Amino acid sequence: MALLGLIIIAIIIWVYRQQTTGELSALVTVLEQENHQIKERNIKLTAQNEALTTDNINRQQALAIQKATNNELLQQLNELQDNALEIDKELSFYQNITQGSATSKLQVRELKITADTEQADQFSYRLVISQGKKITKPLNGKLSVSLTGNIDKQSKTIKLNEHQLKLRHVQVFNGQINLANDMEPKSIKITLIQNKKTTLSKTIDWTVSTSPTQLER
Repeated sequence: MALLGLIIIAIIIWVYRQQTTGELSALVTVLEQENHQIKERNIKLTAQNEALTTDNINRQQALAIQKATNNELLQQLNELQDNALEIDKELSFYQNITQGSATSKLQVRELKITADTEQADQFSYRLVISQGKKITKPLNGKLSVSLTGNIDKQSKTIKLNEHQLKLRHVQVFNGQINLANDMEPKSIKITLIQNKKTTLSKTIDWTVSTSPTQLER
């Protein structure tokens, strides 16, 4: 009887193990299938993420290119507007010269003084002179340009240049200014000499750029 009981117990245990092993095998199979599906989904999601990342980078690069292009176009537009203003200014300037007014005055249209970018005591100037509408004959003579300033709190005048004047409507003069001995410039004097006589003169305050001024005859 004892042996029979052992045999029955062994059979029960074997049957239980067979059932348990079968269930575990089925569970393992299901888990393996789910793991495979998860891996496949992960691969798809990774590919989608890489595609989105690449698309985002391309969009950022395109945006940067567009921004740079817009800045360049804006700069070109500003340059064109500045050029248009300069052209309008020049046109008005020459219209005023050619059309003139009912004046017989000799005019200093422009005296522009520019500082040298490398040497603090060096300057250049551009002098534009025109004649009034009532003056029909060319003006000849010498145009003297002198500088007045202070050196050690004392006023001193030095001659800069002497230009030959052969004026018919408009004439442009260019020259250099060298400030020596720590001179503090105060004014520029323009003198017209005809037949060894001073026929007119004008003193203009020292500035970087002067507005049109008239020389009284």
